[in-house]
Amino acid sequence: MAKEESQVDHVTPIIERCLAMDTLASEVYLQLAGASAAAKLQEFWKKMADEECSHIEHWRRILVWAKRGAIPDVFENPTVIERELAVGESKVRELLDSSGSISDVQKAFLIAYRLEFYLLHPAFSKLFRVADVFAEGSNIEEQYDLHVREFVDMISLYGATSPELDLIGNVLQRLWQSNRELTTRHAEDFLTGVLSRRGLYSMMTPFSFLAQRANHQVGIMMIDLDGFKRINDLHGHFAGDRVLETLAEIIKTRIRRSDLVGRFGGDEFLVFLSQVTLDQLRTVGKEICHRCAAADRVPSFTVSIGASHGTIGINVEKDLDQLIDLADRRLYQAKASGRNAVVVD
Repeated sequence: MAKEESQVDHVTPIIERCLAMDTLASEVYLQLAGASAAAKLQEFWKKMADEECSHIEHWRRILVWAKRGAIPDVFENPTVIERELAVGESKVRELLDSSGSISDVQKAFLIAYRLEFYLLHPAFSKLFRVADVFAEGSNIEEQYDLHVREFVDMISLYGATSPELDLIGNVLQRLWQSNRELTTRHAEDFLTGVLSRRGLYSMMTPFSFLAQRANHQVGIMMIDLDGFKRINDLHGHFAGDRVLETLAEIIKTRIRRSDLVGRFGGDEFLVFLSQVTLDQLRTVGKEICHRCAAADRVPSFTVSIGASHGTIGINVEKDLDQLIDLADRRLYQAKASGRNAVVVD
């Protein structure tokens, strides 16, 4: 479903800034390669430029979807983010203007460091999570992690004669890790490591648009621990936490990379399964239910599961909400039937 005309699109301008900055970054690295006298550095700068080109293709792909309204607004202050990226883009343009004549190795690395610093704005890390949905099997965040590590490793080769280079390599790596951790804290549940409710909804939207595009049938499972209050009362809250962690691990081992799992609230989890048949949905639900009951741990526990199945139509968000509501009602039926049960279409 495209965004309503009255609804302001905050995501597209941010993606356009990311695309512009990576495009400029590729040009900076090509200029550094052209100015370098060392064959090994020429090869390295060209490799960095090629990797920026792959990032450009990712941005172009999700930009198409953003203009269709398929990318969720994942930013709390999008106007501020866009303004910060505009400043970063201006700074990268300045680097492009000065990088063509830099033959000194240390100065070249300092330019590259400043470039990567601007490209490590938290907006990039946050959008990588969404972009992976449209990346056709690749993991953009992992690719960028490798990109940063390659840069740091090359700096280390020259850092022995330049303490300043060694220092900026460490700073860059720590900044990247801090941004990843910050993004994770907003998108993931601290206890179980699965998506938080907020992170889950931000990812289900683009997944649903992809399912609509391909006319795939999707499934929703609502999974609830049976008698969780009793577990806490009898064994303590730490034991209850361990049960939640065990349940999350069981769910994750049974679903695919193309599926999503998040902690919906308290002791309830939601699973979004993309491109799934009704029989497959029923099988997954039963296996999760069985593995929980058979888990070798104290305290033992069981779960009840309600599931819904169908296609996503024109009104993506409405259809998704209806599937979630139907799965929730089936969860209550599973509870009413005696628990430790799965109720599907």
